[in-house]
This record gives sequence, structure tokens and C-alpha cells, in this order.
Amino acid sequence: MSWYKLAGGVFFCCMCLAILASQAGWFLTTEQLNADCAALTAHPDEGLQGFTPLTSEKIDANLAIPACRKAVDRDRSPRSIFGLGRALFAGGKHTESVPMFEAALAAGYRPDLAYNGLASAWYGNGKNDANLAKAADFARKAIVAGYVPANYTLGFAIGQPGTPTYDFDGAIRALEKSALHPLTARASYSRIVDMFSDDAYGKKDLGRAHAYALQWLALNDAYALHVLGTIYADQAFSAADPVKAFNFFKNAAERQVVESYSLLGSAYYFGRGTQGDYKEALKWLRQAADVGHAWSSYVVGHMYFNGHGTAKDAALSQTYTAKAVSLGSADAKKFNDETLAPLLAALRSMPKTEAQACLKGRRSSYDDTQFEIYSDCDTGLNVLICKNFALTDFISIFTEKDATRCEVKQIAGRSFVDSMYLADSDDALGWQLISGSKIQWSACHVPLSPKVVNNNQIRCEW
Repeated sequence: MSWYKLAGGVFFCCMCLAILASQAGWFLTTEQLNADCAALTAHPDEGLQGFTPLTSEKIDANLAIPACRKAVDRDRSPRSIFGLGRALFAGGKHTESVPMFEAALAAGYRPDLAYNGLASAWYGNGKNDANLAKAADFARKAIVAGYVPANYTLGFAIGQPGTPTYDFDGAIRALEKSALHPLTARASYSRIVDMFSDDAYGKKDLGRAHAYALQWLALNDAYALHVLGTIYADQAFSAADPVKAFNFFKNAAERQVVESYSLLGSAYYFGRGTQGDYKEALKWLRQAADVGHAWSSYVVGHMYFNGHGTAKDAALSQTYTAKAVSLGSADAKKFNDETLAPLLAALRSMPKTEAQACLKGRRSSYDDTQFEIYSDCDTGLNVLICKNFALTDFISIFTEKDATRCEVKQIAGRSFVDSMYLADSDDALGWQLISGSKIQWSACHVPLSPKVVNNNQIRCEW
């Protein structure tokens, strides 16, 4: 073996060892490893100087778990053990977090936080009877140790209907106490309002729910606006008021509370608590549809189909209807299968030659077909235009038909169907086509029969 190959092999091995050493934290001191763990898992009530406090939701478990494991593997610092417990809990590894919190407790590190960590871990392990009992027990120990936010975990642990630990009044008392701490105030009021609003808890009282929701709103929580809207919209509430409900939904939606989008759009659509306004309804229902709300997607599809608050657009109607179907809306599937899809298929299969039926003096095979929606027209289609001799503008073929005649015009560019006209009967007579050309009114197809009148001119007969 040459010296060059030997040197290259040695260099490669050294590089591999360097990478392994870096990943294992061999180049970091114990203090640095513990500091890294603390920086990624500092508890808001831990009081660690120089570190940004993080709630469980703010912990990046992908970074925190390996960082704290390195620190614990190095010297098992009680603080790093507690930090590893928090990191595991934040990563959804509740079972694995239990021995970490137990070890931190055994080492005497912050019993109040360690007990609360155990309470949260057991509650997160699954809401069976045994786990709820353990969660309640550890929460009470954390409270005795002086940790007020543990009342929040206790309120959840004993506030599960149908379990041996269920105690509605005890849960409310615990949550009222945790509402006094800034870390758990908003979540506590939210839980209290839920318990007084939902029949499942057995003590529904919308009056008390309303009172607690106002306290919640005093914390400037936008979601409380949405909840107050639902309370005022509930006819079971003695002070139900659709106008107040509308105003709360509007304020919440304008502060990006997505749950209010559909309710605000519905209020505009049906005119509940406000003047009916299809344009505003479409604006908010479309935003609700865009974040995955099935009913809103279904209604938006209908609005584009019927031209409510917008020009008719079969393509967008199909887009939103399909989305509603994918989200599980049975109504949307029925609408698509029975109405939308068949009509779109009929339009798309229409042969170009049918548009010249009037001029050629024969009956169109589509004369007896009734259409109720619009779709894209083939850009190469020769479209029937009826021109009023008395006016300079092209007008609708469905008005003043006695003064019109048939002509063939080529539509330039991509054309889109916009809306529909109906005769005195329920028969759908044709389509209004908006194009980029000078032609303002036309039809993809008109159910008509040609008729020879004065001077052998062909008029459109309906």
C-alpha cells in the first residue's frame, strides 16, 4: 500500500471520528450541553436567567430531545433531566417523559414543576380511568407544592364526563383558580365556557358561559369574540341576539379567527343579524372554504352556479363543489352527481356544427335540451348572434326577438360563460357569453328552430 493511500485512509477515518464527536457533543463542555438543553426547554415559571421561557407548544422537540439527551448522558444534571422530560412531552412522547419527571423529582429539582409535569404526562397518556386518577393525584401534589397553574390540569383530569374522577363543580373551582395565573388564564376560561355550553357535561348554563366569556374577552383574546358570537346566536340563550352575534363574528373574523369565517358568511348569506349581502357572504364563505370548511365549500359552489354575489362560473362551481365532496359533504356529492356533472358533460360534448343550425334552416338536435348553467365555450365555436337593427349595440337574443335576425360571428380569444336568462316559462333558453371581442351578447347554444320570414331572412323562433 502506498503512503498516499494510507494517509488518505487515516484522513478519512479522522473526519468520520470528528463528525461523530460533533454529533455526540464531545467537543462541548458539560456546562455548554446543559445550557443548550435549558435554552430549548426553559419553563415559563422556572425562572432561568438568560433563557427565553417556552410553553410546551413552543418547544421544538426535534432539537430539544437530542440536545437534552446529550446533556443527561454527560452528567445527569437534574435540570437537564427535567428539560428532557419537557422535550419528550412536547414531542408527544408522554410515556417516555414520565421517568424523566420522576427522576427530576427524586433529585429534588422543582417539585412543583416536576409534579405538574407528571400530571400532564399521565393526562396526555390517554384519558382512561387509571391515567386520569394519576393525573389528578399529581396535579393536587403540584398545587400543594405551590404551583397554581396545576389547577388547570386538575380541572381537565376531573372534568371528563362518564369517568370515576368526574366532578363538575370541583373542575370549575380548579379552573377558576388556574384562571388567576397568566400562563393558564385564557385556556382556563375557554374550558369553563365549554363546560357550561355543552350538554355533555350535564350542567349547561349559557348565562354563566356568557359571564365567563366576558372575563375571557377582557384578556383581549380574539377567540373569545367568536365564542360570544356562538352564545348570542344560540336560541337557548335567554338574551339571544342575532345582531350581537353577527357583530362578534365580524370582529372575530377580522382578527383572523378562522372559525368565524363560515358563521359570518352564513349571517350575510341568510341575512341573520344584518342585511343580506351575497358579495360579503361569498367573501367570507370562500375564506372558510379555503381553510377546509366543507359546508362553506358546498355553498360557494352553489353561489358560483347560481350567480349569487358574483358572475356565474361553472368551472369555479365545480372546483368548490369537488372540494366539498372531498371534505365529506353528502349534499355537495348529491348536487354534483345529479345536477352539476351531467350539465357540464352535456356542454362539453356539444358539437360545433349545432351553432349553425338556425342559418342552415334545420332544427338543432339540442332544441329540446334544457340547460341551467354555463361553462367554457369552445373558442372555435361559431356562435349565434341576434342583432337588433334599431340599436347600435348587440342585445340579448331573449329580448325583442321579433326585431332580430341570426348572424354567424367568430368569437376571438378564450370566452367565458357568465350568466343565464330564462323565458316566461321554466325553460332555459340559452347562455350569455362574455368575450374579449366587440360582441357583447351571444350564446353558446340556443334551443331554437329556424323560420323563414320576409325576404327569405331567417329569424330565430323560440
